[in-house]
Amino acid sequence: MSFNDSSSEVINKYRGTVSGRWFDLINLQLQKHGVDPLPPEHFNIPLESWSYCDRPVPVDGARRLLYWAVEQTDNPLLPVDLGLSLQPLDIKSLGIVLWSAASLRQRIEKLEMYQSLVTTTTRIIFNEKAGTATLLLIDSDALDKQVNLTTHGMMALVSAVTRVIRWDNEAKITIHLPFEQPTYHKRLEGKLESTLKFSMSQFRIEFSVDALDQPLRTSDPELLQANESLVQKKLLMIEKSNLVLKVSRSLLELSPLIPPTTGEMASLMNMSSRTFQRKLTELGLSYRELVNKIRHEKAIALIESGDTPLSTVAYELGFGDLSSFSRAFKSWTGLSPRKYHNVQSFNV
Repeated sequence: MSFNDSSSEVINKYRGTVSGRWFDLINLQLQKHGVDPLPPEHFNIPLESWSYCDRPVPVDGARRLLYWAVEQTDNPLLPVDLGLSLQPLDIKSLGIVLWSAASLRQRIEKLEMYQSLVTTTTRIIFNEKAGTATLLLIDSDALDKQVNLTTHGMMALVSAVTRVIRWDNEAKITIHLPFEQPTYHKRLEGKLESTLKFSMSQFRIEFSVDALDQPLRTSDPELLQANESLVQKKLLMIEKSNLVLKVSRSLLELSPLIPPTTGEMASLMNMSSRTFQRKLTELGLSYRELVNKIRHEKAIALIESGDTPLSTVAYELGFGDLSSFSRAFKSWTGLSPRKYHNVQSFNV
């Protein structure tokens, strides 16, 4: 995979969402380059053209617009500029919650908790290991390449998360990128002000745990509490309207992840089995594919943590034995779980 990937195949399924505010930020980048934005209907966005605010919009529209912006400006670093331009008020109440956190740890925990307000197609997972704090960004639609945020979108997200970490913090950051080193890597490193590692397995942001609990100058408990109630309401609205997100959350809460039958999950979603399957089919997805997607995501997170035996990972994912898990994992990633684990250990 290359950061220069600019495939723009037509996407017809609406499954994931991103904050509509990203559209405003992309258009601001276009204006800086002297490019007139196109109307939203060009990208299949059913919203007013004057502002998208922070309402969720289809991720395929975001993908089309970002690809178009990179092509029109001939600037492969535009997604990075986009992410690094992020200010607290750009993401409204969520931005205020993150800005007013007492510590970087609390800021990251809130980001992990409310990440669906930013995008529902990428999972941000926070963990600590051997003195290193890690934010793992997992493409939760990895089994359906048509609706991925794509490399450009992921670079915008990585850059935005890096920006959020540094709003009131000077943490030294290392970023893992799953693509080959581009010719402009020095410019990329300079913009992100981070150490970059290329050809890695996942998008990952690392920094010392020493930065986690240092008090932030922008801390404001009252401001955080007042805005968090608004954030919680917005999150509830998104989850109620997104079937894939609701099913995914139900599956992720299972330990071990032994999936309910189609009929049982349909009942949990308060609908008949037939309606449940029809709604998923309309989204170009089957229940089995969704289960595999969540298992894939959880497997990566557990293996990346570095301290979970593979036999335990297999158990947590609901597999009867290690060999069954190994076959499934290889079908998802092209590597056996042991080889994947060894690669991660070597890279660390």
